[in-house]
Amino acid sequence: MDMTDNFNEEEYISGFNKGYYLAKEFPELADILKSATGTSDRLAGMKDGREQYSYDHFESRLPSFLKDSPFDKQDKTIEKYKGKDIEPDMER
Repeated sequence: MDMTDNFNEEEYISGFNKGYYLAKEFPELADILKSATGTSDRLAGMKDGREQYSYDHFESRLPSFLKDSPFDKQDKTIEKYKGKDIEPDMER
């Protein structure tokens, strides 16, 4: 029997929203949820909601020097020397 035959989308979505909310408001409880075992659609949704919250807020927890893209800095360096017959050192 295929797993998709028994998938309950409403239960999954409800669990997803609750997992996201738990991760946002009660992170300690959400961490416990990570190790929960079971096969219900609601539990799968809760785990996925918790993971989605972590993904959504990962970048906001990074230090500022890790948020900037090194490619943006390289483009600014190229623009700085453009038209001055100077080749910037691209290995820095």
